[in-house]
Amino acid sequence: MTNTATATAAQPAVPAALIPFGQFVTWRLIQRPGEPKPRKVPFDPKTGLPASVNDPGTWADHATAIAAHAAGGCNGIGFVFTESDPFVFVDLDDCADPTTGQWNAQAQAIMAALPGAWEVSQSGKGLHGVGRLLDPAQLAHKRRKFNGVEVYPHARFMAIGGGRWYGEPLHDWTAALAGWVPDAEKLTDFPAVDWADAPREGYDGPADDDELIRRATTGKTPLARMGLLAPFTALWTADGAILGQYWPDESRAFDHSGADLALCNALAWWTGCNPARMLRLFQRSALWRDDERKARLAIAKAIADPNRKYLSRTQRLKEDASIGDQAADLIPTILTIDEAKDDLVYVGHGSAVVSRRSKRSRNYTDAVREYAASQHTVDTGRIDDNGRSITKDVPVLPLWLKAPDRISVDVVTWDPSAGEFCSPPEKTNAGGRAYNMWTGLNLSPPPDNWRERAKPFVDHIAYLVPDDADRWRFTCWLAHIFQQPGVLPHTSYLMVAEKHGTGRGTLCSILTRALAGHVAANVTTDALFGDFNGRLAGKLLATVDEVREGMSSDRHNKANTLRSKATEEFREINPKYGMRTVERNCCRWLYCSNHLDALPFDDEDRRLIVIENPKSAAGAEWFDFLHAEMADPDFIASVQHYLLTFDLAGYNAHEPAPLSPMKQRALAMMRSGAEHAVREFARRWPGDFATLADLRVFIGEENGCSDAALRQYIAKAGMSSGKTRIKFGPTPQTVLVVRGAITASDLDDGMKPEIKAAIEASRASFDG
Repeated sequence: MTNTATATAAQPAVPAALIPFGQFVTWRLIQRPGEPKPRKVPFDPKTGLPASVNDPGTWADHATAIAAHAAGGCNGIGFVFTESDPFVFVDLDDCADPTTGQWNAQAQAIMAALPGAWEVSQSGKGLHGVGRLLDPAQLAHKRRKFNGVEVYPHARFMAIGGGRWYGEPLHDWTAALAGWVPDAEKLTDFPAVDWADAPREGYDGPADDDELIRRATTGKTPLARMGLLAPFTALWTADGAILGQYWPDESRAFDHSGADLALCNALAWWTGCNPARMLRLFQRSALWRDDERKARLAIAKAIADPNRKYLSRTQRLKEDASIGDQAADLIPTILTIDEAKDDLVYVGHGSAVVSRRSKRSRNYTDAVREYAASQHTVDTGRIDDNGRSITKDVPVLPLWLKAPDRISVDVVTWDPSAGEFCSPPEKTNAGGRAYNMWTGLNLSPPPDNWRERAKPFVDHIAYLVPDDADRWRFTCWLAHIFQQPGVLPHTSYLMVAEKHGTGRGTLCSILTRALAGHVAANVTTDALFGDFNGRLAGKLLATVDEVREGMSSDRHNKANTLRSKATEEFREINPKYGMRTVERNCCRWLYCSNHLDALPFDDEDRRLIVIENPKSAAGAEWFDFLHAEMADPDFIASVQHYLLTFDLAGYNAHEPAPLSPMKQRALAMMRSGAEHAVREFARRWPGDFATLADLRVFIGEENGCSDAALRQYIAKAGMSSGKTRIKFGPTPQTVLVVRGAITASDLDDGMKPEIKAAIEASRASFDG
């Protein structure tokens, strides 16, 4: 390039073709709070006040700009491109190699394709190019920014670098730019939008627009879920001082296109991707520029993803399940034979292959296919015509299987209390060896202010569990998971609230993220009582949402099932698809329900702690805040550290659950009419003996129950019945021992006359 303009100490160089145009400004480097680097801000050379690319009254001729620069108070002069001049501006950012200082290949190709005037930008890392644009209409529907390149025909100022210019803007760049610059995005580039005023399925946000705006602009909102760091209020009010930190623009307070898309992303969350409502709200915001075409384009981009997250409890539950079950990253599928020996474990039971790095398990046939790209070069023992050894590539996995030094075990297990290789839990494999799939907790380093960051979590527990003693025990129970994951406590928790919206699900969501990969989130009754329990594999916590099984017809069998799940030392994992394994049971249970008869348990239960949650729901703003916090890794790391360091002194993980007033209420609720009647009969019957017929008459037909259920109710009420029968009239009736030291099994025929007389006397005096 030929040097056509060289700067002097007092006069920055300018291409000669620009000098006749009175479109010059000065510029200053201004560092604004929160912005990563100083911004080049234009000023009027005549007044020293801020200039605008849209106000010719703030521009001056070249001589005036040079004089203002010479007078000091600015960093350089600039040129404003307008629709009335024949020029176009090309700006290449960060195109210098940081090591060599040479321009990258893209920059060199662009300069070669666009011969004109070029200079190095003020930073020394970019390039400015100026050429002619004789047919601006050909760039009317082209992008302004793409791949680190900016192309502006007008409404932009160039902060002249102050060094040398190479060449002059004499060449017409119209054809080259029209063929190279991508077309501007348009609605047809994105999935078709149905502009109906309707949210997507499962949306549970505010229905009123004013309420939505109030909630969105109050406190911290969950924009971080979409990668947005700017507060919603700044977007809603078009606060340039804040938006410029996130979407900088040297000619304006901020980049409007970037801010528009950010607002639409936020509105997609708040409206459930309702396009008509998003447009209506966009038009109420300060970002609105009376350009519906651009607004519709931003909305289409914001909701293009069919799996886009939005304010939906259903979506959050699905997300919880995914996070709770998330597996470790998959290992590369190409291994050398030495890497295979180090990483792979052969499992005799089921002929499986396990990766030590990813804990990924595959049966051998599938593993052969997965590692098919792993090849090992072997010498065939033959030589070619040139005397060179002939080699061939063979699959690594069969070689690994035949290797005498491969790692082998009998079974796979999962046990947080054991090492990577341990004894198998199955008694039939005594003396064998198991591979432990336990990976440890996925903990992140906490921030320095972790106590402050964890406080919302602590406050939420305080809201859910208002009693101090209950709250301490519950917090210990949670902390015990982090501090002693391999020790199963004696108890599980049932949280009962009278209404929805008290935030138990939010608590479960936070715990799911803090224990990512180790939570069976939102377990259904199928996993509780069904045949397949694969979701419980490798889990330290299971959360159950909205359970109500306490009054089911087979609740006694279900009570035994729940007791077994909570207390069994080892559990056989029976996935619907895949290999069965046996693992140590370290899974704690946290149940949530709006019903006292949530779970089947009886008076003798010492495994379940029942907590009464608040009767009134917390405000929507509180949950908006917590949902936003959940998306922040520092918050989750702070919760982890809080529970990891919580003082467990005085906590006994094996202490039985207390029979609290709330638990007594739940027990009373679960008793059927027949059970209540049996207990009442035992309390009111005047004698020590009665018959089952007397009891059934008292129970009444409206409270009918099966013989098996009646036997259980009789035993729970402290009574007993056996095979002894006494005739009252023509019909023999079974004797029921209501109270006393004797039981039904102790009765003999010699006692029948005395018992019959006692029963008849009791019948005569019973007022039931």
